[in-house]
Amino acid sequence: KITSMLVLFFLVALTAISLTLLVSRQLEGGAAAINDAGSQRMRSYRLGYLLFRGQQEPEAYALVAAEIGIEMERFDKVLFDLERGDPARPLSPPRDAEIFRSVQEVKEVWQRTIKPLLADYLKATDGPGRSAVLARYDGEGVGFVAVINELVLRMEQSYAFNTTLLRSFQVALAVLAVIGTAILIHFFFVLVIRPVDKLHAGMRRMAGNDLGVRLPVETNDEFGILAGGFNQMAAHLQDVYGTLEQRVESKTRSLAEKNRQLEMLYAMTAFLNAPGSLEELCQC
Repeated sequence: KITSMLVLFFLVALTAISLTLLVSRQLEGGAAAINDAGSQRMRSYRLGYLLFRGQQEPEAYALVAAEIGIEMERFDKVLFDLERGDPARPLSPPRDAEIFRSVQEVKEVWQRTIKPLLADYLKATDGPGRSAVLARYDGEGVGFVAVINELVLRMEQSYAFNTTLLRSFQVALAVLAVIGTAILIHFFFVLVIRPVDKLHAGMRRMAGNDLGVRLPVETNDEFGILAGGFNQMAAHLQDVYGTLEQRVESKTRSLAEKNRQLEMLYAMTAFLNAPGSLEELCQC
């Protein structure tokens, strides 16, 4: 029973700790996802800045075009990580349906509107063409950033929920520790301390020549077997002490009879060894 109870509490504690570790890892992955989603918002603003710089500084167009290409690749990579996750960081993929839909919405707007605009900008060969793309980007970028903001907001809400869940698990683990300790103390008192105390009390009574003492056999465990053995020992000792006087009396009578017989033999031997006439022998 003690082993089963300890194993049960170990499994419950292990489950609670595993849940806290799982939620903490999800929080870690969620924090990385929020950071990446927020970087997409910053990257959108940076792309707008690069478009404006390329239009204002024609001589730096080649450098600006290279930076735009790098930012587009990073945008695609971050979207892929937000959608699929990255266990190496770790970055958790969205498990919430609303977050997943928001990621898909950002991806759709990016691929349908923003990315083609950037491609048109890179293909433009003159200033007016780039200015037209920049104007379109200014109009579309506001809505695109709003979509990214919605994604970040939902991720933050999910993160807050997981944080509350982690705290709940930690509180539950603390309550479990307190309740488990109280239950184990009561359990050990009932199964170990009280039976040992009863056994000790029985031994004290037996040491005081109370051979009629018996212990109640309340369980079928090791202490129940021990109590049964104590009762058998006490019954045997009581039987031995109860028949001891009778056996001593029987032995005393037997010794007395043997002493009487020995006295007769000694008397007869002494008579036969004494000198006497034939007439005296015949009279005996």
